[in-house]
This record gives sequence, structure tokens and C-alpha cells, in this order.
Amino acid sequence: MANEQYLTTAHYLTCSKGAKPVRVSVDSQKSVKFSGSLAATSKDLQTKSNFICAGSVAFAAGAIAGVATFAVGACMCVPGPGWVMAAIIAAVVVAALIFAGCKCASAAATRAWLPATTSQHSKLNGTPLLTLSSQMTCPAEGGIITAQETLWEAWGQQTLTNLGHIANFAFGFLVGRGGASMVAEAGTAAAGASSAGQAATTFARTFGKSFVNTAKENLVQQFTGWNQGGMFCRFMKGFGLYGEVKAHYDIWTDDEKSTWEKIQASGMSLILDVFAAKGATTVCFPAGTKVHTQWGLADIEKLEIGVPVLTYNEETGRQEYKQVKKVMRRMTRRMCAMELSNGTTLEVTPEHRFFSNGEWVPIEELNVNDTLQLKDNSIVVIENKIIFPTFVEVYNLEIEDNENYYVTEEGILVHNGYKNKPKNSPDPKKWKEKGGSIKISDDGKVWEYTDWEGHTVKYKDGYPDFTPYERQRVNIDMKGNHTTDFTDANKMAPKGKKLAENTWHHNENGTTMQEIPTDIHQRFTHRGGVSLKKNNL
Repeated sequence: MANEQYLTTAHYLTCSKGAKPVRVSVDSQKSVKFSGSLAATSKDLQTKSNFICAGSVAFAAGAIAGVATFAVGACMCVPGPGWVMAAIIAAVVVAALIFAGCKCASAAATRAWLPATTSQHSKLNGTPLLTLSSQMTCPAEGGIITAQETLWEAWGQQTLTNLGHIANFAFGFLVGRGGASMVAEAGTAAAGASSAGQAATTFARTFGKSFVNTAKENLVQQFTGWNQGGMFCRFMKGFGLYGEVKAHYDIWTDDEKSTWEKIQASGMSLILDVFAAKGATTVCFPAGTKVHTQWGLADIEKLEIGVPVLTYNEETGRQEYKQVKKVMRRMTRRMCAMELSNGTTLEVTPEHRFFSNGEWVPIEELNVNDTLQLKDNSIVVIENKIIFPTFVEVYNLEIEDNENYYVTEEGILVHNGYKNKPKNSPDPKKWKEKGGSIKISDDGKVWEYTDWEGHTVKYKDGYPDFTPYERQRVNIDMKGNHTTDFTDANKMAPKGKKLAENTWHHNENGTTMQEIPTDIHQRFTHRGGVSLKKNNL
């Protein structure tokens, strides 16, 4: 080190696990100074410095926040994050930072400067001096502490580190929500079991099915379609995949791990990724997306209730301004990036529906060379499209009367609804013509159909919940055959054979038969356990 610059109290330190830089402190000596600042030696372990060890708690804190917000939302029926959700997240973050500070303080005693990085030429009272190239380890937390010459450099480095902490928190948040959602679904399915054994079996089967279906959709959608995109889209996908690819790269290049440990670590990363997929929400635009209002273009995240936005009346074929009823915000882990023939680039969640060739189609189902409708009724062509993983906050609007609006400066017509209606459920237009009504939850996962006689059935994640009309339920070894399953259900039913005016409904969990009125079962059309059995889902 011919040109060593010695570490002094004028310099700063950052930790790979920390959340803030600290100024160098010197306790080993009080006499030797460089440029008026005390020189640091390898005895100065910075035991009084607290870096706030956020890196070790970010994921866990996110998971706790995810579970908590899911639980509160389920119990209180709070739509969207709202102030309650924001308060929960804020409280968890504050608690996590306090805990991180305590962890850092308790780990300080284990810190040590790496001998190979201290000055190889200069010592003070037999102790090596430190330089700006010196590094200190924190074995208790697995952190590496490095020196920075100025406060600006220190915060620049710390900002990059904190981005990783934020990503870990966001990923943990989605994992927590996804895991809680799967547990809640499985718990609901197991609630009707007649014995502890049946409950455990039903819980495991439902949880496993949810996990497998989510994994199938998530992994296929993340890693396909690379060659179909242009350079812009490939770049976007590469940027989004970086975090996940790097995580697996770090695992498989770790010389200290055995092959089995690498398999376990990589597998756990994929498992957590599936939970995150379940926790992610869909059908929104990122901040900065332009929306056409009566007063000009506005960023979607800045819109407020009551603002008139331009919409399309499908019945009259005319454009009209309708007020915003609600601005919804969510976190998502997948986005679709597009290049259009007019030079516009656009990002949106893959499930969002666009008006193409006279119908509403999810953007993930449209292909290169398909068209989108613009504000002036002309069309624009999709030149490149790719779906990539990410963690970002996104927004959507609930609009009065018309369920659509126009985005980007050119005015692309998009639907404000979520996923398509539940498969085989009543046609919305015909249902409303008969006097029925439909409500859709903010996350698009619950469609509530109310008929002209006041009967209501909620379709959760695509399947009807007939529990309010249920006379009894029984768990059987479901075959997917009406005659066989009805016979078994009648034999095993706790209240005996079903009533003449009722029928047996095959629940989607694959084991439960529910006795409900035949007219309700027929009126609220659906798919259930039979279709799942036949399709081996």
C-alpha cells in the first residue's frame, strides 16, 4: 500500500447489513492525528457505533407486516391498504428498526478488522493503523463494514444498500400476505370436516393445491417469452429478473455450502417466491401513468375522488367524463412492458384488460401485432411485449358508471376492472337485465352476485361460496362423478339423505359436498369440484 490514506475521525463507515452510516470513532489513542483528526487503529472496533442492522430483519419485518395486514383486512373488511394498513406497516417498520438497533449493539463486541486490510507499513504502539481500504467483519450478523472518505460517499453507498433492504421488506411483505392467504383458504376448507383427521387432510390438500397452482402460473410466466420481446423489453425483463437471478447465483457460487445445502437454499428461495406470487395484487398502473381528465393529463397517483376522467360508454359508443370514486394502490410483483407502434412505452400489470378488436382482453393474452384502441378511435399496434418480475407500488381507479378510462398521452382505452369474471358464472349483462346486481372487491378476487329475489352468492377466487344456503356438509372421497358422489354423500351425511328440493354441490377443495337448494345451485352458474377433478387440477 504505497499510497495509503489513513482512516481518521474525519471519515465514515457503512455496513452491508446496516441502515445508516456512522462517523469513525477513536478510543485507542488520543495523540496521533492526520490533518487534525485522530488516527484509527485496529483496536478501534467501533463498539459504540450503531449501524441499525436492518438487513437481518427486513425480510422478517415484511413478512410480519404482510400477515398482519392480511389478517386485519380479512377481519375488518378494510379495502385496500388504507390508513389502517399504512399504520400497521409503519408500526412494524418502527419496531423493526428499534429491534435492528438492539441487534447491532449486541453484535458490536464480535467486530474485528481484517488483518490483511490494515496498514502493512505503519503501526502505532505495535497496533496497525487503518486505511480507507480497511474492512471490518461482524460475525454475529454477517455484515462487512467498509470505510468512506466523505459523508456524501457514505450515504451514496448506504442508499444502494438500503434499496436491498427495501426490496427484502417488500418481498417479505408479499410472502407474508401470500402465505396467510393460502393458510386462510385451507383453514376455511377444513372447517367443515367431521374429524381432526379429515380436517388435517383437507387442510393439507387445499394448501398444496393452492401452492402448486400458484407455482405453476408464477414460474411459467416469469421465465417464458424472452425471445418474443425487442431490445427494450428484454432489458426490462433482465432488470426485473436481476434480483432473483443474483440470489440464486450467490447461493450456487458459495464455496462454503455443500451441494445439498445449495439445493435447500435455492429451493427455499423458490418456495418463498411462490408465496410472494400469491400475495401480490394485480391490475394496476405504476406511478406517473398519465390519465385523461376533464382538465388535462394527470398522474394516476395524484388523482382524487370526484375528478372527472374521460371514459367510454359501451352502450352509446360515446365518450363522456365520469367521476373517480376511489383511487386504489397496491404492491405488485409482476409487470408487463410494451413498445407500441407510435413510439409509446407502457408498463401495466399483466392481467389488466385493454380494448382490442371490440372486446376487453387481458394484456398478457395479447400478442405482438395485436391492436389497441386510442382516444380518437384509431388503433396502435403492439410491437414488443414482455412480462417481468419486480416489486413496485401500482394504482387503479374505480370510476362512476363506466368501468374504463384512457391512459398515456395518446389515450389508450383500458378497463378499470380486474380479472375476467369467474369461469362459468352468470353473464354480467344478462344478469343485470334480469334485475340482478354485481359487486367486485378492490383486489378483483371476490365477485358478489345478487339475484332479483335478493339471494347473494360470493365467488371467491373464481368459485362460489354457497355456505349461507347450506343445510349440511360432508367430506367424501370425491370421484368427480355425480351418481357416485351423491350416493356416498347421502350415506355419510350427518343429517341423513338430502331433501328432495336440494342438491349436492361439489366444493372446489376436492373433498367437501354441500347440500344446498337446487334453484340456487342452478341459478348461480359456476365451476366446482367436478370440473377440477375432470381436469386433474
